[in-house]
Amino acid sequence: MEIHLTLPKKWSDITPEQLRKLSMLFIRYQDKPEFLTRCFLLFSGWSIVRWRMWIKPDGLYFYFREPKAGVFSITSDLFRDLVNQIQWITKGFQTLPFVPALKGFRSPNLYLYNITLEQFLMAENFYNAFIETGDFRKLDRLLACLYCNSFEHLNVNKVAKTIGRRAISDRYACFIWFSGVKSWLSNKYPYIFSASDSKEDAPPDAVVLNLLSSLNEGDITRNGKILKTRMHEAFHELNNKIEYSKSIKHV
Repeated sequence: MEIHLTLPKKWSDITPEQLRKLSMLFIRYQDKPEFLTRCFLLFSGWSIVRWRMWIKPDGLYFYFREPKAGVFSITSDLFRDLVNQIQWITKGFQTLPFVPALKGFRSPNLYLYNITLEQFLMAENFYNAFIETGDFRKLDRLLACLYCNSFEHLNVNKVAKTIGRRAISDRYACFIWFSGVKSWLSNKYPYIFSASDSKEDAPPDAVVLNLLSSLNEGDITRNGKILKTRMHEAFHELNNKIEYSKSIKHV
């Protein structure tokens, strides 16, 4: 029997429906050996026929069911090789071709071109808190910073409570998307993020003050205006400043 199998090769191949299901696998199985197998079954559409597992002279065979092909068997070695094709999923989140939707909320731009520096810094603070604690209330606050109609009048706690009523899979899907954007930003603005990585033990307020100090040219009265600047405009300027500073030091 000939089996046709197409597996995603990178994060940009993932569909919105796959991401929603994948987010549940991360929540339930990420630290368990069966995580990759679960991911493979999601992408392939196969289901395990548990009552049919044979040991033949040439090795161990597993039996699966596929909607179009019916029941079929493959060797354990082949199955392992197929599962290994999606190892990329364990090597960090990368950019997606879409922004996960949260029902009732406006989605941000795919690469955050429509948010302010203040929004990003606040979202980043909640992102780090969620990573550290695993508390989904921190994730809900992160999403409140990004999935809002007006950040200027945003009540983070109030919006976060509403977001907290959405499906956990939808909320974690948004976390995966934001993590991918952060990875993309570190490549787009390497001087900013290489500098911040070297000071990763600094408290969040110190990081913000250092960032503002690099942009305000000694005039602290400009800080409020800088925070309202589009994030990418601020990052572009800061990245250029750091690059220029490094080039001067090496002359």
